[in-house]
Amino acid sequence: MRRGKYVVAYHCLKKLFEPGRIGPLELRNRIVMPAVCENFATDDGFITERAIEYYRRRSQGGVGMIIYGASVIYHPQARAVINSAISDDKYIPGLAKLAEAIKSGGAKACIQIMHAGRQTKSSIAKAHPVCPSPVPFIRGSLLYPEVPRELTKDEIHDIIKAFGAAARRAREAGWDAVELHAAHGYLLHSFLNPYVNMRKDEYGGLEGGLRFMEELIGGVRDNIGKDMALLVRINGEDYVAEGGITLVESHIIAKALEKFGVDAINISGRTRDTNHPLGDASMASPPGTWVYAAEAIKKAVNIPVIIVHRIYDPFYAEQILAEGKADFVAVARQTLADPEWPLKAREGRFEDIRPCIYCNEGCYDTLWTLKPITCTVNPMLGREYEIKVAPADKPKNVVVVGGGPAGLSAAETLARRGHKVTLFEKSYKLGGMLIYSIGSPFRQEIARLIKYYEVQLYKLGVDVKLGKEFTPEMVDVYRPDAVVIATGAEPIVPKLEGINAGYDTPKVVNAVDVLAGRVKVGDKVLIWTCSFYCPYVCGTLKRARAACGAGYAAVYATEKLASEGKLVYLVSERSEITPGIGFTTRVPLFNRLFFMGVKMAKNVRVKGITDGGVIVSGAGVDTKIAVDTFVYSVGFKPSRSLVDALRNKVPELYVIGDAALPSNAVNAIHDGFEVALKI
Repeated sequence: MRRGKYVVAYHCLKKLFEPGRIGPLELRNRIVMPAVCENFATDDGFITERAIEYYRRRSQGGVGMIIYGASVIYHPQARAVINSAISDDKYIPGLAKLAEAIKSGGAKACIQIMHAGRQTKSSIAKAHPVCPSPVPFIRGSLLYPEVPRELTKDEIHDIIKAFGAAARRAREAGWDAVELHAAHGYLLHSFLNPYVNMRKDEYGGLEGGLRFMEELIGGVRDNIGKDMALLVRINGEDYVAEGGITLVESHIIAKALEKFGVDAINISGRTRDTNHPLGDASMASPPGTWVYAAEAIKKAVNIPVIIVHRIYDPFYAEQILAEGKADFVAVARQTLADPEWPLKAREGRFEDIRPCIYCNEGCYDTLWTLKPITCTVNPMLGREYEIKVAPADKPKNVVVVGGGPAGLSAAETLARRGHKVTLFEKSYKLGGMLIYSIGSPFRQEIARLIKYYEVQLYKLGVDVKLGKEFTPEMVDVYRPDAVVIATGAEPIVPKLEGINAGYDTPKVVNAVDVLAGRVKVGDKVLIWTCSFYCPYVCGTLKRARAACGAGYAAVYATEKLASEGKLVYLVSERSEITPGIGFTTRVPLFNRLFFMGVKMAKNVRVKGITDGGVIVSGAGVDTKIAVDTFVYSVGFKPSRSLVDALRNKVPELYVIGDAALPSNAVNAIHDGFEVALKI
């Protein structure tokens, strides 16, 4: 069976696994892991064992080249997050260990070097942000509130020299290639961005920005010679309404970079000011969003073009390459979710690929909090240096109660460790709250994760019992050594005047039932979330990574109903709506809701239900909003009845996920993984 799958993969993915050349380098295939900052460096810029093992594992997984990034030319002045440094020779030994770890797995090692420019803040950089011109952010001010200081000409010349010195250190540390980060709003991008670069000297505007890049690239090439490859990452488009790089400017930039002697161009997109759907980094954006930009630019240059963004399907990656739209595909978040994506694709084990669902909760949204990134679906990420999923010393008979994200995660890991696992799910579908998320048309990627668990549990021999509720009396039948309770949580029903009055309108329902399609909803809807009923409080608890399930249910229900053409009010009793949703997800989400006509308000309390509407209170004023449906999503309470019933009746009893403390999918999946390592 395995050989048959391998043959299929070989013939269907021929281009993907064909060797490719970038300058002097020959890569074993056309798969690149692009730079993804991870906050794994020390605060003073040194490489850690965490980073070394993380990248070693991804090289062993089969990518053709890993671009490590970003390493800053000044530390800490040029950093945007907890970047590593390449600003001094003292960093060379650590960078050399990382390069060797990457190369030991068969991948080429490329280091991305950068200066954050205006895309940082004083508290991180320990210096005021700088830019070609003192242009503040628009939407990005949420992260970067300071107006940057304009660089002097002497400072520009020093920066050019610093990039050259950083490249020399990369060569001495044994890297195969250097990438210059000129995308995403960082300093080099700012020089190329006509909206930001308003200088009146020789470095002003696009022409001046290209002069700056020519001088900088010349200095870098002088330091690395012809034996190392030189790449530049640029934006195909910025997607900023007020101005910036469009596909016209990126054609000009790419052609100029080719003339300057660059070996490859890595096409990306968006900045922190992006306000266009094509700049959305979440699962709401289509796969391969920016392929059109690579295809266009590839026709204008004669050097390799790399393209990134939501390329997770090996067959789609193959199609991009076979149709000549790019020379290499960059697979970022999918290699975070499953570092063996290339290996499994090559062997035809497509069903074994742990899917990235592009939720951003563990990676990008965590990145901006300056904490080490993780991954919602891969609890091993960043912990490769300290833990292994090893066979259990003594296999046990384990019952898992609940087929939501916590239970599925626990069952999978327990089975991989050799335990005999029986999973009970009282409904007729696996997935728990994840199923209801799919009720939003913008959350369909979650279905791939549920399918992954279904297939893996079957292959691992887990006895899945759907439509069967586990009761205390069944302990004597199954005689488990351990029981894992993952029964989830139930929506909290707010105590509101008139909520049970039985008015014809508005109808009162909860957001979960809306997403599940179990209730009819009228054309005018008010959704209430983030009330003081919620015990979670985004960002204030140790477990409060991302928002809670109630917050997500509210915004997902809003997406669903607004996409159906309904008039939707979304109100929060707190000072923000779902404040736990991170920056990368938050901005495009609320932009989308705004353009869908959703009426959003905060610091508004729902006081009661009355005939024909909902009584709300804000700024000391009570008023009625006329709606025909009231949807509440104000918190969850654990479903723990089985916990008390089983206490002292089984040798080992564990409670995980929302049954322990209502939160979200990240915590639930990680809870399941952690408990499975203990048993």
